[in-house]
Amino acid sequence: MKSISSVEAHNKPHLQMQRLAVHGSQNIYDKGAEMLYKKLQESLEKTGNINHPETREIEKKFMQTLSIDQIQRYNKLRSQIYLPDGSTKKRSCGTCGRKESDDQKAYRMKYQEIAETANAVSGGGLSREKSDKDVDAYSLFYQWVFGTGKAVRNFDENSKMGKQFLQIEEIYYGTEKLIANYIETGTRFSDVSRNNPKKFNTGNQWLDDKTYMADALSNIVSNPTSTFHGSFIAKAKIVKVDHGNFLDTYTVNITCTDYMGATSGTRNPPVKGKYSGQSTIPNNYYGPNGYMRTIQVNYNLTTKIHKAAISRQVSNLFR
Repeated sequence: MKSISSVEAHNKPHLQMQRLAVHGSQNIYDKGAEMLYKKLQESLEKTGNINHPETREIEKKFMQTLSIDQIQRYNKLRSQIYLPDGSTKKRSCGTCGRKESDDQKAYRMKYQEIAETANAVSGGGLSREKSDKDVDAYSLFYQWVFGTGKAVRNFDENSKMGKQFLQIEEIYYGTEKLIANYIETGTRFSDVSRNNPKKFNTGNQWLDDKTYMADALSNIVSNPTSTFHGSFIAKAKIVKVDHGNFLDTYTVNITCTDYMGATSGTRNPPVKGKYSGQSTIPNNYYGPNGYMRTIQVNYNLTTKIHKAAISRQVSNLFR
């Protein structure tokens, strides 16, 4: 039988529940509780989330069979294994035994120093797990550096990341341009991506390190989500138009999937390595639970933009 490492076991919910049963029950659950616990394990293996309605209902029935001491023990172990959203906690394995070059180690140590300092300034706030709605770019940077938190994040327009993403220059002005084009030509789709190579390549010369970094960090306070992403591919689509006598309302959906990996985070500035140059640390070099592991960030944002109806009415006169 294939052995399972501690990291692999920690990321398999049904194995976690088996371990929790052994340590939590200490062989003192009665037969009724054991049967319910078996059902709980089976449900968790199927749903993959301790807070799933089906799994949660079985868990409630199981806990009704426990004594007060057993419930306290179970809840303590439960909190050590699961995040508030019900998914299994992921434990970083650091470098995961990978050999590092001097440059790779220097990059890793530099980012860890920045992340640890920022976490200390925040009173430990960056290291605390947050929901997709409440997590911010600073926390995601910390999680990226140390390989903690969830590997996939989904944001809507009500999340902190979603709200700031809508204010990124390419998104904001791209959406405005899309609406103007719709009024003139009826176009409903637009590419609102950001492409750093085009931005920093001025003809045959790339910007120098100092100018590049100053521009990249210029909005780290006002909009850290913009700094966190760098380049991204995003699409905007007008999904609904409500015409009024004085005001028109355009409902726009913006989608983006971005992979926050070491490849884009550990390159030299364009003047040295250029955007297509080789990165110092490849994506997931230390493994999916190690330092600098890739975080997939998904946006599905809906926003409403209001425009004076006169602009549409005037445009119609010239059609």
